[in-house]
Amino acid sequence: MSPNPVARRAPDTLVILFWVALVLVALSFLVPAGHFDIQTGPDGGTQPVALDSFSLSREGAPGTPLFNADPSAVGFLNAPFEGLTSGSRMSAAIGIMGFLLVVGGAFGVIMKTGCIDRGVRALIQRTERDPIVVLPLLFFLFSLGGAIFGMSEETIAFVILLAPIIVRLGYDSITAVLVTFVASRVGFASSWMNPFNVAIAQGIADVPVLSGAPLRMILWTVFTAVGIGITLWWARKVYRSPESSPVHDTDEHFRNTVATAGEQAGFSVRDGLALALIVAGVGWVIWGVMAHQYFIP
Repeated sequence: MSPNPVARRAPDTLVILFWVALVLVALSFLVPAGHFDIQTGPDGGTQPVALDSFSLSREGAPGTPLFNADPSAVGFLNAPFEGLTSGSRMSAAIGIMGFLLVVGGAFGVIMKTGCIDRGVRALIQRTERDPIVVLPLLFFLFSLGGAIFGMSEETIAFVILLAPIIVRLGYDSITAVLVTFVASRVGFASSWMNPFNVAIAQGIADVPVLSGAPLRMILWTVFTAVGIGITLWWARKVYRSPESSPVHDTDEHFRNTVATAGEQAGFSVRDGLALALIVAGVGWVIWGVMAHQYFIP
């Protein structure tokens, strides 16, 4: 093995989707088609008569053509376009895709500015005299990011960024994972407006998008509070007895690392304005959703 092996990068999401589609196309030539007996439901839509009414087609496996110009059928190459234009212009699928493009693009621009990185560093520097104060704030912020933007794999970079700082404050790298990655998972799971596990799921379920926000906000508050409590319990335990941490030996590298120039970078007025715009935008979206769902007839 070479001393510096090249790390393998995960393939892009579009590449994964391409191969999934290719596998499904191949299966369409092997798996026979079938259908349920259909009846008209009370809402005017169609639904199966019964689960045991399924029967296989006599024609066997239909297969999927490379391209299909028939509007009633889909080929492999025109599947992406058909997915983007399925349904009417007011369908839930199109609304969700637009929502994802706007939120995802906006969050990408925000991350590129670096204002969140410098803001988190400035927060830690301001609370160094009482380190235990910064942990609930970090957990709350990352949980909020998971709830609003669907922050997920982006937090891995924050773990790498904050682990040396948090270890030098007297904690361990497990604490760094708790206040970043775990916090974002808590927010993601209990979100009221996450574009992925809320908006998409509600669109598939054919219920009003972003409905049930008040209950979800209460659940997010409860789960975030529980997560903060568990994090503080673990952090205090490690702070009082560093040797009790299972990663105490591996954290030795971080404890002996001097703060880098990047960690010492100041928080500028421009960063403050960017974060203020983020807060204002999020507040406006939350108010718009609540007003549309509960106050505007």
